[in-house]
Amino acid sequence: MQTTEFTFTSAGGVQIFATSWLPEGPPRDQLVLTHGYGEHLGRYHAVAEFLTGAGYAVHALDHRGHGKSGGARAVIDSFANADVDIDQLVDKVRSDSGLQQVKLVGHSMGGSLALNYALNHPEKLSGLVLSGPAIGGGLPKLQSLLLALISRIAPGLGMIQLDADAVSRDPQVVAAYKADPLVFHGKVPARTARR
Repeated sequence: MQTTEFTFTSAGGVQIFATSWLPEGPPRDQLVLTHGYGEHLGRYHAVAEFLTGAGYAVHALDHRGHGKSGGARAVIDSFANADVDIDQLVDKVRSDSGLQQVKLVGHSMGGSLALNYALNHPEKLSGLVLSGPAIGGGLPKLQSLLLALISRIAPGLGMIQLDADAVSRDPQVVAAYKADPLVFHGKVPARTARR
C-alpha cells in the first residue's frame, strides 16, 4: 500500500489534511472516506489496508476542526463548508484518476456529511455507503430552539459528553481511541450538535 499525505485550502481559508492509500497495481475503483465525530482519518488505516488489499484506492480527509485539519476543535461550522471540503477531495480524486464518478463512504457524523454531499452532487458519485450515519432523531422543540440560540452565540460551548467506552466492544480499540492525541475527547460543541 502506497500512502500519500497532502493538504489543501478550503472554504474560509481552512487547511484540510488528507491522505490517499493506493493499492499495488491499477485500482478497481476510487473510494472517498468521511470519518466520524471527534475522530481523524488515521483511525481508518486498518480499513484502508483491507480495501487497498482488495484493489481499491482509498482517500480520506480530516474534517475541519478534526485531526490535523484547521478550524475550531471538533466544530463543524456548517454543512455547506463541510460539503466544499469533501467536494474538493472528490474533484481531486476524479481528476487524478480520470474517472467521472467515485464512491463515497461515510461513518457516523461522516455518514450524515456524506449523505448531504450525495444529495448535493449525485452526478459525481457512483455509489454511497453509510455506516451508522448520524441522521434522524430530534429534540423537543424548546431544546432545539435553545440549542440553536447557544450555537449562534457560543458555537464552541461543550454540550454533550460522548462515552468513549461505547466506541467499540474491543478493549484495545477503546484504549487506542482514549490514548490518541488527535481524537477530540471533550464535549460536543453546540454548533456541531446543532448540525
